[in-house]
Amino acid sequence: MLLKNLMKSLVIALIAMFSACSEDWELAHVTVRETHGLERKKEYVEVFFPLKERTPVPAQICMIFGSDEGHVPVQFRVLPENPGIIQVVFPVSLPPHGLRHVSLLPCNDETHSLSGSLIVTGDAPGLLIENPYFIADLGTKTDVPENNYPPGHLTALTLKALDSLRIQRSGMKIHWSPNFAKQEVPYQTMAHMEAEHIDIFQGKYMVRLEKSGKVPSYEEIGLKGAYTFYDSLPYFIFTSEMEILQTVTLNLLRNDEMTIDSMFTDLAFRREAGEVKHLPLYESRTFAYLDSQHIEANAPWLYFYNRDKHFAMGSIRLDYDNTQAEGTPAPLYEAHTKITPSAANGRYWNRRLIHDHDTEVPAGSRYFEKNAYVIFQYNEAASDTFMNNLYERLLYPLQLEVK
Repeated sequence: MLLKNLMKSLVIALIAMFSACSEDWELAHVTVRETHGLERKKEYVEVFFPLKERTPVPAQICMIFGSDEGHVPVQFRVLPENPGIIQVVFPVSLPPHGLRHVSLLPCNDETHSLSGSLIVTGDAPGLLIENPYFIADLGTKTDVPENNYPPGHLTALTLKALDSLRIQRSGMKIHWSPNFAKQEVPYQTMAHMEAEHIDIFQGKYMVRLEKSGKVPSYEEIGLKGAYTFYDSLPYFIFTSEMEILQTVTLNLLRNDEMTIDSMFTDLAFRREAGEVKHLPLYESRTFAYLDSQHIEANAPWLYFYNRDKHFAMGSIRLDYDNTQAEGTPAPLYEAHTKITPSAANGRYWNRRLIHDHDTEVPAGSRYFEKNAYVIFQYNEAASDTFMNNLYERLLYPLQLEVK
């Protein structure tokens, strides 16, 4: 009995000692909360935290969920511009109004490996990024000799579940924004930009490519853009910013533009007030209706779909901020969302900020957007609900507290 009590005391002492040590070794403690009553089956948490004084950068970082047993590795890096800050990404699932405590710890066990399955090939920034749903091609576009586009902007998407169907556009990239034009100067887009600065955070859970620069003949406009791709999620995020460095007169300013060959049959969109409309993409009555009853600039989402082959691609609008340096609204002219017929029987959507009208845009104006582009299998009974649910989850991200 005495020996048994001694062993019990020793175990308690060891647990207490381990707890004290684990606090010393904990790099950061993250509290993750679901605050909107939504089921979160899989989302990715991204946190930043400073290294404690005299703490070396670990070879690897692992997480422990509350009292769960075992370490799970995370994707991390030291910020290139600030070696004292660690950036960490890891997946989490939560029930409605759920909460999880996550300890981030150094771990040097080389047998740990990330459970994500993102595959990245190619030379930056012209990457091929593959997850279970699609392959995103950020490479060059050279099928029309006089129209060569540099790498780093989305060229095409391959749908893996649909016999590797490739969503593309003849002669140009499919992602065609932000873009702008002024009198007697050729129309330009971010797809034309040779980036002056590129940063890539690449791992098994997430790939983010950030770039910035200008395009020829438009030195007045500074551009920033970032693609974020995730493992095992059917969408990617694109954020963009146009900053007016010198006052300029533009007759066109657009964002959230995807231009696609004749692969889709119909359009669906949700109006700002909540009504959902479905319209055929190849009937003149559709464009007559849309010319008289514009889709709002703030329409929450839209998608193209093929009613026979059951595939779809859409945009979910998450942030839309047009502001001058002093906080007043940046200039807009007839802002709305437009669906347009294009060459070779293609179709495209875009958000028009300045629509076919000379408009002076003062220095200091800023146009920012954040959109999610989603690939899914179309189902007449369920696809609108799918888009509504995804819109709500993305609009209300998980809440984080980092200590």
